[in-house]
Amino acid sequence: MAVVKGDTSQAFLERNYPYRNFYPANDINVLASFLDITERKHMEEELRRNIEELERFNELAIGREIKMIQLKEEIKELLCQLNQDKRYKVVK
Repeated sequence: MAVVKGDTSQAFLERNYPYRNFYPANDINVLASFLDITERKHMEEELRRNIEELERFNELAIGREIKMIQLKEEIKELLCQLNQDKRYKVVK
């Protein structure tokens, strides 16, 4: 649950109902506790951003490696056309 604090910043609370007594319908007893999980929410958001950044880097790195393999294969083909020795061992 999100709440707005007095300084207009947002805090996150986790609600827990450890005790409920609903006897009879006119006499309702409820004990609730709240735990401030604002720090946890901020850490989760930071972790989410870090994961997204790592995923973008991973896509770029893999894309670069695929391009390097393609270029090495192209060089190998061109060297074959020129009857020259192969320079690169292409590993897939």
